[in-house]
Amino acid sequence: MLKRLFQISVLLLTLFGSLRLYYNKQIGSVLDEYNGVEVYFNSIPFTSKGKSLAEDGYVFGEKYESLEFVKRYYYEHYGYRLPESVESTEELFNSSLEDGERNRKLGLIQYSNPSGYPIKEGDIIIFTPNFYNPDGHVAIVSKVGSKEIEIVQQNCWKSTRRVLGIEKKESLWYIEDERVVGRLQKKNMEDIE
Repeated sequence: MLKRLFQISVLLLTLFGSLRLYYNKQIGSVLDEYNGVEVYFNSIPFTSKGKSLAEDGYVFGEKYESLEFVKRYYYEHYGYRLPESVESTEELFNSSLEDGERNRKLGLIQYSNPSGYPIKEGDIIIFTPNFYNPDGHVAIVSKVGSKEIEIVQQNCWKSTRRVLGIEKKESLWYIEDERVVGRLQKKNMEDIE
């Protein structure tokens, strides 16, 4: 029995090691793009790949994490820099703000879930931490329909797009995912300092 358990353990370790080698070769490969901004493969979670930097030295964050994609997207698509001091998705949502109030630290308008304001393409969706993602998660709204939105995301294995249901009830917009705490929206890029 002990010999059999040892053999299974060796087999599992070998399999895990082989998968890790295989996926390490793919780390950083392009999986998708949205508005010309690439979405990269991150491989096995909880392993640092180093800092991601713009040519001018602006720090996007840890390579291939969800926050790195969001900061890079806003930088490349809108020419806007989220503060470099923001290094965690948990720093994006300020629970003391009212729905539709300006988040001065980020220079963006913050909305709760539910919100009295409609969801727009380009919004940053903020997910709370969970067992599988203890640091939380962020994504960009890529499409808005009457009953659902599509988000584009990085660091969700190879799943870069996801559809979330939305519903308007009594003048409030609900994103139908219990982990979505809120979102950030650019009002007018000219208004962002």
